[in-house]
Amino acid sequence: MFLAQDLPLAQSLQPDDWILDSGCSRLIVCNKNNFSLYVLTPPHKISGIGDTFSSGHGNVPLSFALGSSIRACVLCDILHCPLAPFNLISISRLIDARYVAIFKGDKVELRSQKGTLLAIGDKISRLYRLCLAGPTDHVLVARTWDKWHCAFGHLNMKSLCHLKTHNMVNGLEVCNEKADLHQCKACLAGKSHIQPFPHKSQRKYTEIGEMTYTDLFGKVDQKDPHGEHYFISFTNAAKAHSCVNFLKTKEANVVLNAIKKYFAFIFTQTGKKVKCFYFDGGKEYINQEVLDWLELQGINYKITSPKSSAQNGIAERLNRTVME
Repeated sequence: MFLAQDLPLAQSLQPDDWILDSGCSRLIVCNKNNFSLYVLTPPHKISGIGDTFSSGHGNVPLSFALGSSIRACVLCDILHCPLAPFNLISISRLIDARYVAIFKGDKVELRSQKGTLLAIGDKISRLYRLCLAGPTDHVLVARTWDKWHCAFGHLNMKSLCHLKTHNMVNGLEVCNEKADLHQCKACLAGKSHIQPFPHKSQRKYTEIGEMTYTDLFGKVDQKDPHGEHYFISFTNAAKAHSCVNFLKTKEANVVLNAIKKYFAFIFTQTGKKVKCFYFDGGKEYINQEVLDWLELQGINYKITSPKSSAQNGIAERLNRTVME
């Protein structure tokens, strides 16, 4: 038994205490409730600490008190030994993980390879017990660079390192300081640029009906005296002549009826037929009823790219003018 039957020492420790042990080859936990991840295994005997046995293994989260601050960590691959009198931390395992244990009289410090203080402990008789944070203490959770990047409003890696190196933020604990920041999809989308659309169309239309820009606006909260909440506009690209029809709904048959009226108007007034429509990807246009009629009349149609209303800028600007 590692306590060497020291009764006063055993009485001064609690079952939930964590003891540093140079003779232990594995980390051992006696209380199953401490595990955040647990894998049940067939019971097998553990030599060196009496007649105890291991019934599983897993990960245990811990919070170490460091004066006025607290450092949170997760210990991995820990054996569950229900009959063990205390929780044991293997010093050899810490050394293998490139941590450093520094014993100074009645105190012990656990530090990272770079010298960052991870945990402290005090000496009780001939054993060193680590100082854990109380259940009401505030825990400073170590995060990855990616999570800190998001927490600081997508701050760049250079500035994050500056905050960490100069201790400008309390509690900025990093899981792996050597790891690099991964490519952030939100930053790529937010900082990407597109070429501006030209102020004038690069193609000139000379014939009436050759191209017609159309768009539907609504639903407008205040309806007109006839009960319409929408309006649809048509603009001839050759003469910049516009027509507006008011609609009660934007159902496919209602929109198609407005298109037929415009088609008949152009043919009656000019003797020309509408050859092509330009509209966005709204369901009022992109539906089987409208598309079938356009194909039956031999009318072409072009659709703007998603979220690119500027491609149909003539119709969009007309709608704004009408509303103003």
